[in-house]
Amino acid sequence: MSLLSLFSDILSNKEERNNLKAEKLQEMSGLLKYMQSFEFLFGIKLSKLLYCEVDKITTNLQGDKVCISNAMQFVSNLVETLEAKKQDFESFWTDVMGKRSELNDEYQNIPILQRYNFYTAIEEPLCPCASIRVLRQVHDTEEEAVKAYWYDHYVGTFETIVEDLRDRLNSPLIKVFVEIENLLLNSINSSLLPISIDLMDEAYGSKSNHQSAPLEGLNVDELKRQLQYLKTQWTSIKGNEEASSFIDIVHLVRESIKKETPLRHWEVNAKYVLTLLRLILVAAGTSTYAERAFSLSCRMITLLVILIYLLGIVMILTT
Repeated sequence: MSLLSLFSDILSNKEERNNLKAEKLQEMSGLLKYMQSFEFLFGIKLSKLLYCEVDKITTNLQGDKVCISNAMQFVSNLVETLEAKKQDFESFWTDVMGKRSELNDEYQNIPILQRYNFYTAIEEPLCPCASIRVLRQVHDTEEEAVKAYWYDHYVGTFETIVEDLRDRLNSPLIKVFVEIENLLLNSINSSLLPISIDLMDEAYGSKSNHQSAPLEGLNVDELKRQLQYLKTQWTSIKGNEEASSFIDIVHLVRESIKKETPLRHWEVNAKYVLTLLRLILVAAGTSTYAERAFSLSCRMITLLVILIYLLGIVMILTT
């Protein structure tokens, strides 16, 4: 929806619904005025840019056979893309300034906007006096100083999100789960690969120093034997088919318990394998890291909340 279309819809309904409370009309007027600020336009364009990049991987991440390793690769690719976009401020700036000119030209062709003094034009890019004084010391013109101010906001937003995504990728728990997934998949697809249990042992085994650690007593030789049991069960049901994901193994174990091998046999012959599967299955799914990344970028959140609020007003007024 065009910003100006939204603007004119609100004004039209305001004209028709004079019985709205005065404070609500005053609040609407203030929000309409803010929509004309360069800050609002800049924030909306930046939010859209980021959303479009993030949205490209959401379908892949929601797949029912996505392993943690796959998900990490998707996120790593996203980080690389955001890093590249961060370096392309000039294109973004040109796009924002072009959109500002387009909206200001379009305004002249919307009669209802001409009848009110709420809308004049999207303002020129500005920055606070304190910032401009500092920036003038390193830039030749005020225009360059103002552009540098918005460049800092642009880069800062990308850096906040990228830093948080990298923190998540480097999370010790994520690394443990990757080790577990690779171990289980390799036991079926590439059983000759060496086995590493260091991260698992530190998180859930004897080295964790936790009472009743789920992998207490874990050792390579015993784990190899249990993984071979998993391999045997897989072959008896799936033949030479490879396991493409962690979920394939979960389904195999469930099918085996239901049709062929009772759970008590698995508990005796592959206790650690079952524990590893359970550890991933019960891991808390959370979007906290993504929410925190956007929350740290207060400017973006403010702009999006205001836009959502305005859309809500339109929906209320048109019902």
